[in-house]
Amino acid sequence: MYGAFKSKVNICFVLEFMKQSLHEVLENKRGHVLSVKNIARMTECVANALSYCHKRCIIHRDLKPQNILHNGEGMYKVSDFGSATDERHGTNCGTLGYMAPEVVIRSKQTTALDCYSLEIVIHQCSQGKLPFQLPTGHVSDYMVSKWKYNPPVTMNLSIRALPQMLIRKSVLSSQLITDYRHQTQDDVYKLERQLI
Repeated sequence: MYGAFKSKVNICFVLEFMKQSLHEVLENKRGHVLSVKNIARMTECVANALSYCHKRCIIHRDLKPQNILHNGEGMYKVSDFGSATDERHGTNCGTLGYMAPEVVIRSKQTTALDCYSLEIVIHQCSQGKLPFQLPTGHVSDYMVSKWKYNPPVTMNLSIRALPQMLIRKSVLSSQLITDYRHQTQDDVYKLERQLI
């Protein structure tokens, strides 16, 4: 943040100029996909930002391409913390296609839900669509809540490892357990470094 000032009705923050959102980047790409190198770079930037928040017990809760900004020179930053909360509080909010199952089924929320959302973004960047997207374009809340995810065979093997390792289904009586996936952005960051 470069500065702040107050108008008659608003508090204004002066921030670094970011050229476009990741959503806009994807819209302008053929097939709406990024290269493996760009996915790795985006993952690194977002993982660092979320790691900073998670170490302070802050959960973003609405991570999606519209809330990831790109400066046009390879730097990505997380924006729109309007739904953010600390780990002690939390109502259910977010965008269905990027929501972790524990949010859909109204279970306990931890920083793991941001990791899940990042994993969905990674999938979208490599495949051009959400993993639980129906032919109508809508997202199936049932599939999200049941973790019905299978990485497509067309996914690049380097990228395929991320969602395949990080988005999993519990086998214990349909009880979703976040222990089965990476809990912090540091875990995601370590895995992402293996791609570079």
